[in-house]
Amino acid sequence: SSTTRQYAFKLSVNGEYVGIGPHMDGYADKYFYNTFDVTDKLVQGENAIGAIVYVLKEKMFMAQLKIDYTDGTSETIKTDDSWMTLDGTAAFGEGNGSIGTSYFTAMCENIDARVYPYGFDEAGFDDSKWVAPVIKDQIPNLVPTPTDPVLQNFVTPAKVVDKGNGNYFI
Repeated sequence: SSTTRQYAFKLSVNGEYVGIGPHMDGYADKYFYNTFDVTDKLVQGENAIGAIVYVLKEKMFMAQLKIDYTDGTSETIKTDDSWMTLDGTAAFGEGNGSIGTSYFTAMCENIDARVYPYGFDEAGFDDSKWVAPVIKDQIPNLVPTPTDPVLQNFVTPAKVVDKGNGNYFI
């Protein structure tokens, strides 16, 4: 089966989009990582990091947040067994499709809003029924991605027509 070669995750902090990544330009022996400045998304007190991860073959995800405080100290938060995970099959569907090609797969966001865990990336979300991740070895051959971060732009539809029975034409 083809592998996830780009857009393997969508990252958010405190409910706000941060970025997607990584871009993998055909390097089978390397794993690219992305860096994002999330300073403007952090608040004093409790914060939340959320990721929608789409990796079919490798099933790996790693995150690290380095916080530099104004007093000169720093703190690093990494993915570990204190993070919680949820299988997204109910919300995204089994074999939900891909926006990729025969060469690679890429996440298709055909979301079933009835079961999507809205707010999972916000502080205070109840993840008590979620499970701890399976901890694996360090991801090998990590190199910085050679591309700029992908920006997200929202466009207001010109018109939305309610077709009835939960169907809309946009």
